[in-house]
Amino acid sequence: MNAHETVRRFAERISNPRKGNAVKWRGAVSYGYSPSGFTGPRIYCEENTLYSYGGHYVLAHFLGDGDGNRLFLKNGDRASQTTSRQQAEVQELCHGPTVSFSAFAVARVDLEKLTSENVLDFAQDTRVYLMRNKESGVFYRLGKWNAASGEYERADIFTPPRQGAFFPDRSQPEKNGFICGVWHIVAACLIHVNGRYLLSAVDEGSYFVSELCSPATTIEAAFDSLKPREVRKAERKGATVKRQGEWFFVGTDISLDRKIAELLNLPRVKPSIESLPRRRDVENCHRCFVIEHSRELWARGTVRHQREEPRYIYDTQTPTNGRVLSAPVHNGFTYRATREHAALKLGKEWHRVYRNTELAAWTAARTRWSRGGVD
Repeated sequence: MNAHETVRRFAERISNPRKGNAVKWRGAVSYGYSPSGFTGPRIYCEENTLYSYGGHYVLAHFLGDGDGNRLFLKNGDRASQTTSRQQAEVQELCHGPTVSFSAFAVARVDLEKLTSENVLDFAQDTRVYLMRNKESGVFYRLGKWNAASGEYERADIFTPPRQGAFFPDRSQPEKNGFICGVWHIVAACLIHVNGRYLLSAVDEGSYFVSELCSPATTIEAAFDSLKPREVRKAERKGATVKRQGEWFFVGTDISLDRKIAELLNLPRVKPSIESLPRRRDVENCHRCFVIEHSRELWARGTVRHQREEPRYIYDTQTPTNGRVLSAPVHNGFTYRATREHAALKLGKEWHRVYRNTELAAWTAARTRWSRGGVD
């Protein structure tokens, strides 16, 4: 049984008479380097859970019926290429939201115990069918099928957004240097479990889960609750508001350091590149020119999302028995760029800085195939 058929039977809740009429199906066998040559099924389902290559990776959970449809919770964490193909089958056949299972695991949420009642609101995923030029990487919308040439025609050029990813269609062979596929944009999902309101969405291509500080019943209300009151006031007044991750930057129309010093009642200011305050030392940094005064933050320049790593130098010690010894000595920190957030240019204008109102946040686990990391 191939992956498509296994996912179809799981999605349609077809019972297996050989397994006591339970929804238990196993796909094609995978062979490896074990003594017997057998490593298990490539894809299989056990009642309400669909697995890929073993119990370590869950593709989807069946939550029950909601709004007249079978509702599934799908895993958006990146894995191997073969698992990604199975994820494409799940996206096509299973109705429901897509979230980061690894982020919810760190948030201590048992997804197997969720039902459709826990999902308060979610938006449908968006798919755009495309053709990609293998050499230039340019995307074109998929046009009509041309029976004479035996291939699809090219339509308008498609500019990929920050959200989503391109999944090639393995069933369609490459023709004339073009690869057919779909650009999948994952929408948001609002979950209520154990008195906690959790918003899951994608920001610049990375999954995140935020725990809200107040109840919400819709995705729109959940996103609005993440904005501090000062940010909402600034938006109503028409001020320029920029965002990077959990930080909001509100424009002030002040570009001179002398003006900002007068506003803060300081003799002068000496801005330096610093990290915005972090809740924990393990979190990544948002670094730019920062001034902190009376618990207020001001920033300008370019905000870069970076990873903090300890820096060491080797200190040569006094020779012992004719041997020179050197030992690593901690000498500050070094900062490396991440791919979670693009650099945000504030320019010379000073901005008021506000953190969003979330109680905690987590992002998708970092693997060799993915970007991001659990904070």
